[in-house]
Amino acid sequence: MSDVPDGFKMTEIGILPDGWNCVELGSNIKQSRDKNKNDEPHKVYTVSNVYGMVLSDEFFDKKVYSRDTSTYKIIECGDFAYNPYRINVGSLGLFRENGKGLVSPAYVVFKVVDDKLYGEFLLNLLKSPSYASEISRYAMARGSVRRSLAYKDLSMFLVPLPPLPEQKKIAAVLSTVQDAKEKTEAVIQAARELKKSLMKHLFTYGPVSPKDAADVPLQETEIGMVPDEWNVVKLGNLAELITKGSSPKWQGFEYLSDGIVFVRSQNVGWGKLELMKTAYLSEEFNKKEKKSIIHRDDLLINIVGASIGRAAMANEFVEGGNLNQAVAIVRLMDSTVNAFIMTFLLFDAGQVQLHRQKKEIARANINLQDIGNLLVPLPTLPIQQQIADILSAVDQKIEAEEGRRQALDELFKTLLSNLMTGRPQEARLLQ
Repeated sequence: MSDVPDGFKMTEIGILPDGWNCVELGSNIKQSRDKNKNDEPHKVYTVSNVYGMVLSDEFFDKKVYSRDTSTYKIIECGDFAYNPYRINVGSLGLFRENGKGLVSPAYVVFKVVDDKLYGEFLLNLLKSPSYASEISRYAMARGSVRRSLAYKDLSMFLVPLPPLPEQKKIAAVLSTVQDAKEKTEAVIQAARELKKSLMKHLFTYGPVSPKDAADVPLQETEIGMVPDEWNVVKLGNLAELITKGSSPKWQGFEYLSDGIVFVRSQNVGWGKLELMKTAYLSEEFNKKEKKSIIHRDDLLINIVGASIGRAAMANEFVEGGNLNQAVAIVRLMDSTVNAFIMTFLLFDAGQVQLHRQKKEIARANINLQDIGNLLVPLPTLPIQQQIADILSAVDQKIEAEEGRRQALDELFKTLLSNLMTGRPQEARLLQ
């Protein structure tokens, strides 16, 4: 017991503060099986692993439930519901609306019946990493083809039970961080919508204010309306090289922990490289595949599979590396136009062309000739730079907010884990 800090005790689920209890969840909750027998016109809800309890019509953007809802289960404010076949991925929600709603007959519905347990605290507890792992373990142990968690299994979970005031403080701290995450997500979505609007305006009228747009003479082209003074050319006319990579085929091949960077389609995102999962090869690959060695500022375009059309510019991290057959290199004769051309390829008019060229064979793909035949606008260099700078500023805002969201997400996970066990270093948050 020497490892137990002062003010704490050892329990069946580990070390907890002296004032907390360890209880079986079933002693504080009760399953509800009430059905909408009279087929009353209550709204139907579904449970998302991301958004929790949401209206079915809004989540699926169409009606997916039965016209006859007499077998659907009734939920009321404070009720929990989960899909027993998807709870292992977090599909559990708390109903916070006034009045009644309905959920699928397949869902499990339960409610807190003891005033010693706070619903918001329980929701966060069951979504914490340790209990999410326990839920997955139980679901897998059911032995069926579809993993599921029965109510009787959930009710046997041992859970920490702090005094009610502490539960409410814990829930309030987590709610504050969650609210900040949602506000940050809203800023990101607004910035993305702004970028879409800006791209449409800039590639139609150029870098002029909306009030001056009506005075810009336009021409109709195969890629839509563009200013009269712009040219429209084939991408191949601007390129000194259009090629693609290949995959290692020698016997005993394996990725290395170091070496040359090997870019795959999952590394090419929407306007930026995604290098969290990077593969490496030996220098021998570059000796065999010299034509596809990556230069800095090369345009990298996905040309195979579901990610066709994603494009990014090569940076210093991948310079000197190579790439597989799902990614094409477009090396322009004048690298100063790279940012502008890449931005256009990600714009609707560029994406329409890329997807129009898809060959639906065993796996969708675009060939290199089609890449060269893509039509792109070509204004003067100063206009290209202005457009690229405007959109880059929005990208920087989005990137900064995505960094903030990631930091808040990590903070939430840390707090969720620590607060649910009453760790001493988090106690100050509950004062």
